[in-house]
Order: sequence, then structure tokens, then C-alpha cells
Amino acid sequence: MACKISRGAFVGDINGSLQERGRSLVYESPLFQDDMFPTDDSILTIAVMDALLQAGPIGDGAEYEKRLSGLTKVSLIRYAESYPSAGYGTMFLEWVRKKGTVPYRSEGNGGAMRVSPCGWLGRSLGETLRLARIVTTVTHGGKEGMKAALATASSVYLARTGRDKSVIGRNMSSYYPGIEGKAPLLSLPGSFSDLAEKSVPHAFACFLTSSSYEETLRRTIARHGDADTEGAIACSIAEAFYGPESFPLAQEKVDSYFSEALLDVIHRFEEFARRTTKS
Repeated sequence: MACKISRGAFVGDINGSLQERGRSLVYESPLFQDDMFPTDDSILTIAVMDALLQAGPIGDGAEYEKRLSGLTKVSLIRYAESYPSAGYGTMFLEWVRKKGTVPYRSEGNGGAMRVSPCGWLGRSLGETLRLARIVTTVTHGGKEGMKAALATASSVYLARTGRDKSVIGRNMSSYYPGIEGKAPLLSLPGSFSDLAEKSVPHAFACFLTSSSYEETLRRTIARHGDADTEGAIACSIAEAFYGPESFPLAQEKVDSYFSEALLDVIHRFEEFARRTTKS
């Protein structure tokens, strides 16, 4: 059986979820504990997967962009309403209540936390950025929120396609200048923030200073920042870089946290991504 792909965001989110209940973990904490759970990071990542699936084969024109944008908006709203206890942000919930009539130009990290499917689906860096921009614009029209999503999606793509860490680091630095040199400091324990500019660089740093997929996860959850979201971002890149099979515990455990309905979307997206990137 082929290894499971595109689950890094879930691995980071689930293992960072206990912080949502006031429990901060340390580097050595047991992973995949029974009371861990998927938060909004996972639910909305699956919503993006579903929208990409429904949009079908990636097209070049405005018609595809309009279709994917509309499907993303509908999917985000539907999943938020279907899983109301996942811990969504206040601005996002207001957007859902208003049925997504206007993007709220968020500068938060919510666009970055759910964008990794674009990095697995894009057949080129340009296509990955295009997909990321479409699925993010429906909510995160703000400069920092969009930058974080593009930086994350492009880093997943570069990692997935075999670029070394120096290339990925330079890509990250094109969005967050100097991050490579600051990474050892940025990966240390710090304060909580859900603003993109104050959390996404920390997630990137945890990846850059790691030597494995599991170490990336442990560094991220032990940082005591926005653990689930920073974990979702960092681990989506780490999974693509080190390989899903490099973290057997994650391969074994991650699917057990999801319902059959959610797993169906994840599995169908996985196959869709495999077929798309082979063509």
C-alpha cells in the first residue's frame, strides 16, 4: 500500500490541539494522545481539499478560477457549519454567518493553516501559487495573511518536488527576509499569536532547524506559540520534505482521529493529487 500523503497539516494540528484546552506540551511529550483532536486547522484543510476535488482538473483560464473560488467559499462555510465545535476564529465565524459575502481581509494565520493541499496538487510553482491565491482570497485578502499562505504553499511544493533545505529556506526568506539566519532563535519557546507575521515565521523556523519530520513536530508543539496552527504549517512542509514514510507513528495514527466522511475526502484528494502530479 502506498504511504499516506498530504496529512502533515493534520499531524501538526492534532498534536498541538491540547493547547486549545490550556495544556502546553514539552518536547518529550507523548504524541497522538487519546484526548487530542482535529481543530479548525484540520477541518478547513479538508474543506479546501474538497473544493479542489470538486473543481476538477486544473484549468488555465478565468472560468476555473471562478469555479474554484466559489467552491472554496461554499466548502469552507459548509464544513464550519457541519463541525461547529472545531474552534474557529471570531472573524471567520462572522464571515460564515454572513455566508461569505465579503472577504474580511484577515492578517491572521488561517489562510496558511489550510493551504497545504495546493502544495501537493500544483504541477509547477506558478500553478501552486495560483491555487493558493484563489483558495485564500475568499477570506484572507490582507497582505500578511495572503503572504503567509503563498509562502506556505510554495514551501510545500518545493519540499514535495525534492528541493533541498537551502532552496526552501531562500523561498521562505523571499517572504520573510532573514528567516534563515534567525531560525535558531525563532524556533525557541515564545509567546502566542495568531497573526500571520508573528506565527508563520516561527513555524518555518521549526522546520528549518529540524533534522526529521518528527523533530519538526516536537519543536513546534514545544514552542508554546499557536501550537496547532504552527504545527499544521510546519508539519505540512516537513512531511513533503522528509517523506510521509519517515514518521511511521504519524502514518499509523493520524487517520484514527477522523470520521469516515472526512477520511473519504482525504483519500479521494490523495488519489487526485497523485494522478494530477503524474500527468
